[in-house]
Amino acid sequence: MASPPPPHSGLEVAPDTKSYLYPNPNPTPDPNPNSPLSPQPNSPHPPPPGPYPYPYPYPYPPPLPTSQEKTICGVRRPTFWLSLILIFVIIASGVGGGLGGTFAVRDIKRKCSNAGFNLDTGSNSNPNSDSNSNGNTITRTRTLTTTTTETSSPTSTSSSNTDITVPTSGYLSLSCPSLSGTTITAFSSTFRVTCGQDSAGPDIIAIVSYSLLDCARACAAYNTNLGSRGCVAATFNSYLAYVDAHQGTCWLKNRTGTPVVDGLEGVSPNSYAQVVLQ
Repeated sequence: MASPPPPHSGLEVAPDTKSYLYPNPNPTPDPNPNSPLSPQPNSPHPPPPGPYPYPYPYPYPPPLPTSQEKTICGVRRPTFWLSLILIFVIIASGVGGGLGGTFAVRDIKRKCSNAGFNLDTGSNSNPNSDSNSNGNTITRTRTLTTTTTETSSPTSTSSSNTDITVPTSGYLSLSCPSLSGTTITAFSSTFRVTCGQDSAGPDIIAIVSYSLLDCARACAAYNTNLGSRGCVAATFNSYLAYVDAHQGTCWLKNRTGTPVVDGLEGVSPNSYAQVVLQ
């Protein structure tokens, strides 16, 4: 009886197409024979046919060369220049502030010296004089009025204001008929004066005025507050008895109407006048 064939009968050996790393068959002299990457002469495998993907004897691609960044005094160049600029700015600010303060103190001392004031001692050599920017001396004077009383107190300084008593009867000053035909100005408004004239019609308001000019001013002020020419004329009566009888001595009017001469009862034509806004 024949024996069975071996299990590996009929198999064929296929050629190896894989690429392996083998020593170069024609190596160049190794510049560093002590390196662990030096070629191994006793390799049990023959070298495959070339070409090789990279130069022998490295078993892997050689490392890329690294570039070392330049430094100044061991510091990166951008950091070094930024630090230098910052130091320069700090020094310049300190110097500028010191110079500005010195000049300011000198200017104050000069002004105080011109005014006669000593900053070191705090004294004023001329307390009654000042100096302006032009160097001119301004002298201050003070006038005191002293009165002596019979009491035990010494001389005292007093001041008094003169009180004005407002008249309540009689006639106020009015230069008529010479004012007739003239003009007066009240608060930038011009009025024409006519003595002994009044305008018929309702009035805006009656007020107490003590002069013809004040009456014209009341009319101009009324227009300023109103924002238009609401008051076009005003009649002033210098006879103070009209204050009780007609609630005033000045009547503001919003129209001139028909002028009435000698229209105020019981008064002389020269005791009242009308101003008309021009």
